[in-house]
Amino acid sequence: MPTPLSLAQKYFDAWNRRVPENITRSMTADGTYLDPVTRHPVNPEETATYASGLWATFPDLAFELRSVVQTGDNNLVAEWVMSGTNSGSFRGLPPTGKKVTLTGIDVIETGESGVKKITGYFDSAALPQQLGLLMDMYPASIGPFSFGRTTRVSKGATSASRQWFPSLLLCTETRATWSASGSWDVRC
Repeated sequence: MPTPLSLAQKYFDAWNRRVPENITRSMTADGTYLDPVTRHPVNPEETATYASGLWATFPDLAFELRSVVQTGDNNLVAEWVMSGTNSGSFRGLPPTGKKVTLTGIDVIETGESGVKKITGYFDSAALPQQLGLLMDMYPASIGPFSFGRTTRVSKGATSASRQWFPSLLLCTETRATWSASGSWDVRC
C-alpha cells in the first residue's frame, strides 16, 4: 500500500512533468483541489485543466518541495516554491518574459489510491505584482466595478508627425499613455 508521502510525491511529480492526465491519476476519483485562485474546490479533471492553464502561461513551471511533514495518518503539509517564466498569455495579457517565484504550502489529505484533498495557501497577488501588473481591490461579493471611464483619442497620428485631438477631461486623477497604434489611452 502506498504511503501518504509517496502519494503526495506522485501528485507533485505530475505537476513538474506537465502532463494533465497524471494529475488526474494522482488524485482519488472524488478528490478536490482548492486554492486562493480557484476559490472553490475543483475535481481532478478541473485541477488538470487549471494546471494546463498555468503551463500555457509559464511553460517551464516547476515546484520545488522545501519540506513535507506528515501531520496525521493520512495528512501532510508540503512547503513549496513554484517558479517559472511568463512566456504565455496571463489573464489575456501578452507575455512579459519575467521570471517569477511563489512560495506556498499545501495541506494534503490522502486516500488509499491517491490524493483526496489539497488546500493550497499562497499570496495570490504575488504573481501579478512580479509581472509588473497593478491590482484593483474590491470585495468579491459585489463583483467587478470601476471608477471613471477609459477613453481612446486618436486623430491620424503617426510616429513621424503626431497631431493632437483637442479634448477636455475632468478627472480627479488621470493616467495617459501613447499606444503603439498611434492613439492616447486616457484613464480617469
